[in-house]
Amino acid sequence: MTNAQAIRPPHRPLLIEGDRGVTLEELDASARAVASALSDLGVPAGGRVIVATPNRIEWFVVNRALGLIGALQISMNARFTVGEVAATAQRSRAATAIIDMPHAADVVEALRSAGVATPITVDDERLPGVLHLGELLAHPTALEPTAEPVEGELVVYTSGTSGRPKGALRGTAHVPADLFAEYVRSTQEYAGPRTDPVAERCVMVSMPLSHASGPKQVLEALAAGIPVVLQRRFDARQALELIDRHRVTDWHVVPVMLHRMLRLADELGPVYDLSSIRRLTVGGAPVPARLVAEVAEYLGPDVLTSGYGSTETGMVTGISPQELRERPTSCGRPFAHVAVEIRSDGGRQPLPAGTEGEIWVKTPRIIRGYLDEGPLGPEVLDARGFFRTGDLGSVDAEGYLYITGRRVDMIISGGVNVYPAEIEACLRQHPAVGDAVVVGVPDEEMGEVPVAFVELNPGASAGEDELLDFCRSGLARFKRPRRLTILDELPRNAVGKVTKAGLPAIARTTNEAAR
Repeated sequence: MTNAQAIRPPHRPLLIEGDRGVTLEELDASARAVASALSDLGVPAGGRVIVATPNRIEWFVVNRALGLIGALQISMNARFTVGEVAATAQRSRAATAIIDMPHAADVVEALRSAGVATPITVDDERLPGVLHLGELLAHPTALEPTAEPVEGELVVYTSGTSGRPKGALRGTAHVPADLFAEYVRSTQEYAGPRTDPVAERCVMVSMPLSHASGPKQVLEALAAGIPVVLQRRFDARQALELIDRHRVTDWHVVPVMLHRMLRLADELGPVYDLSSIRRLTVGGAPVPARLVAEVAEYLGPDVLTSGYGSTETGMVTGISPQELRERPTSCGRPFAHVAVEIRSDGGRQPLPAGTEGEIWVKTPRIIRGYLDEGPLGPEVLDARGFFRTGDLGSVDAEGYLYITGRRVDMIISGGVNVYPAEIEACLRQHPAVGDAVVVGVPDEEMGEVPVAFVELNPGASAGEDELLDFCRSGLARFKRPRRLTILDELPRNAVGKVTKAGLPAIARTTNEAAR
């Protein structure tokens, strides 16, 4: 008997989405059918399958199916544009894709043009000549039922400062099982002992499944026998309704989600009962001290926790509610089997407590590498197994980590990494654009937002609105510049390299004037 079966009766749904719910047995039966169908379609062990859906039950059916046959799941954002879909398919060299995306016919065409031989749709609309997941679910299977946790290895695309996305291989099969279990347990227990029984807990997941955090939350909860409520896409009012209806106890959010929910709850008054919340974990972006105070006032002082991690490293540190009240600017101390070092520029020299430097970490979740990129080089992963995060910070005498900035050129907007180089590359494709620079500016709701500055080619003409519209075809909505300013010349240094130093201040001034 599995832990999940011991805690909850087998007939009780553990994965809930809208008005639907499935038990672990139903999830396994569907996964076995899909695994057999994919095998018959030619997906081998080690094969690559793109999966792009909102937060829905079928994502986990497919993930389990890919785990059963040993295939890689290429995680793709369901909000990508057609161009981004084609680029991801070309990079990943996947032969199969399972999608639930707007404009499915255009997406299928883009996938096929990029070499995906077998696109499969999930939503209700069925396309002529295109397989539907329903056909795979009806496929006969000879695979034996299993109640054991089975996960397909995830490849999550993330970008460096070059703006070129790379597929992070997040499998942990190379990590000793007992060590990894201790690590996972510490990431779940760092906030202190729970007084509510496991049988009374319920997790809600609003984070996109195309990111590393969402799947982790779901799979760990299911393994523990804790029901999970999926929110297809975050909506503040629906989140309040789901918490009330399902008596949600645990929810992991980014600051913008929490800000919007608290603002709406305050406007609506006592319409929804949020008293079931026991653990509210905020990550993905710095947590403003004001938000910490608002949560304490609205939900109580012992609810909010925070942490630090990344796609490449997994979770690194966590901080309990009491510690967060005492150290509101810290993201906590390392989990079990995790080490953090602050080093001088280039990672050559460890620095003493209280000194700012580059953050290097060692965790059981360090990626094995990037898809088709070869092993990580010593400038990223050193001989002792420490990974260079690209973040700046310090560690105090008690071991608490503080993030102070980023070495890499990256914007965190609403908890999502946005890479200026990718936006700049898109803008430079416009025939009127000679050069483009993107910077991040503070935003009360999103944390940061991208703002673009453009220099036109000699004799060319283009308006700011035209260039913003141009970005719509090449960038997902969350990546698009919030504003754009055309300059006669971009600021450059003596050797002609664009300097960004003064642009954030100009962008902030423009932002304040636009309010």
